[in-house]
Amino acid sequence: MRLRDVLQKRMGWVPPGMDESTLNSEAFLYNPDNLPGVHELGAKTVMTKDSLWRSHVLVIDGYHYTIALSGFTDSDFEHVGEA
Repeated sequence: MRLRDVLQKRMGWVPPGMDESTLNSEAFLYNPDNLPGVHELGAKTVMTKDSLWRSHVLVIDGYHYTIALSGFTDSDFEHVGEA
């Protein structure tokens, strides 16, 4: 999948000014629950339904990994340091 496609699914748009080579680079999407993207929900329902809007992006060795967060609970995370 291309980064352009991931951004379109996640946010419903591609941020202006991004480099074409970056947008065409390979990207990975972890979405085991097959959550809908913003482009499938429409702007009015984004905040009321589980979607790819709630995801986190990691860049590791130049590769973009987008991880849907809806399937995670507090017990999936480890608290490090003081609050």
